[in-house]
Amino acid sequence: MKIKDTSIILLYNEKGEVLIQNRKNIQGSHGEDFGFFGGHIEKNENKKEALKRELKEELEINLDYVSELEFFKQHDTVIKEWDEEIKRAVYLGKLEKDLREKFKVHEGKIKIIPIKESFNLKMVPGDSELLMEIYKYLKSNRKIK
Repeated sequence: MKIKDTSIILLYNEKGEVLIQNRKNIQGSHGEDFGFFGGHIEKNENKKEALKRELKEELEINLDYVSELEFFKQHDTVIKEWDEEIKRAVYLGKLEKDLREKFKVHEGKIKIIPIKESFNLKMVPGDSELLMEIYKYLKSNRKIK
């Protein structure tokens, strides 16, 4: 079984909207339509360094655009049909203002959607459940309305 170590982020605002990646037509995807921004942790990188590099590569932003950056959890999923285990270091980051015009997406497109509307999107197995868990956490900690 192949193991993929990744670092991903869910960017949100206080209105409960999240920034996700429209992954249709991205090379290397497994047929999912949407996903988190982030990617593989390279050798000699820690989780946060990988996240920083991926945000720069995918959106041309750095972590200065993100407030309240926090490590949420380690979320691992075995996907038998792909013969893979995906290990995700999951981060959350709040966007203080609408920065849509500042993002320069290099892979896929940006989709900004209320987090409650994201649960039924076609995503990598485990991502929808992760979004529900994040929603409950953000709501219970009054980080979103």
